[in-house]
Amino acid sequence: MTRARRRSALRILLEAGVAEVKVQLLETADEGPEESAGDQSDGPGTQEEEEAQVGTVDPRSVQLRPVHSDQEPRRLGAYDQEESLLATIPGSAHADAQAVLDTGLALTTVLVVDGSQAMLRITLSDPVAESDG
Repeated sequence: MTRARRRSALRILLEAGVAEVKVQLLETADEGPEESAGDQSDGPGTQEEEEAQVGTVDPRSVQLRPVHSDQEPRRLGAYDQEESLLATIPGSAHADAQAVLDTGLALTTVLVVDGSQAMLRITLSDPVAESDG
């Protein structure tokens, strides 16, 4: 049996300037309304509210770094500006993500959530544009 060779996130990033890595979202307090949905059986509006919460694409600027609370070897996590851990890189993508970080390149990382699917979009930053700001 032959395994299909997959392309690394670093190679894609260097060739295209952007790469995406699947992430695992952490459970948050925002999921509370889902538990109480059984209590609310009052007609129109409820489903629309749930779709607004679950089905939205919510790009959010994050920092990718080791998870503070983990013991070695640490998982990589996506942290927001308030230092909240939002997602982790699954083991299958850890080496790819770590290789990108190890380059030392200027990167912009954005967490994109669409329903239960989440991706970390990694883009090469333009160091000239950043220094002009």
